[in-house]
Amino acid sequence: MTGILTDNLYPSGSIVQVKQAFTATTDTYTSSNTWFNLGGLQVDITPKLSNSQMLISGQLGCVDHDQNSYLVIFRYARYQGNITKVIGVGANVGRVGTTAIRGTASADVNGIIGSVLPQFIDSPGASAQISYFVQANNYNGGSFYYNRDKGNNENFPSSLTVMEIAP
Repeated sequence: MTGILTDNLYPSGSIVQVKQAFTATTDTYTSSNTWFNLGGLQVDITPKLSNSQMLISGQLGCVDHDQNSYLVIFRYARYQGNITKVIGVGANVGRVGTTAIRGTASADVNGIIGSVLPQFIDSPGASAQISYFVQANNYNGGSFYYNRDKGNNENFPSSLTVMEIAP
């Protein structure tokens, strides 16, 4: 077969391509009330179709916090054409996220919380490279533990998956 592949090659709703970021690297974040990118959770994808949609899903293996009443908020974002856009929170981009944890997992240093981020469909409307990533906001400050528990005895990996879906 010769020639150029067209949009008609992919039936509507079919998966065109899948990209995934996976990290088992642990970290401790201490920033307060500011959004930051979680390490290792970035997917770079170049759409094969200019009008396709992207299905975004994420799993945080385990997280913990050193304060029992503090809040950590998570959300998806995309970087495309020198513009960062938050995914799934509408016009509310302050402390609004897609999911959150509050406090420590348990009274001991080995407690952990696993977190599944909700899936979202994004319509970037372009064929240039897009970077998707997970952001966190350690709202009250203190130590927020990523991919580990407070005592660093339990470690679980995190992943971010992006699927291009044909229109």
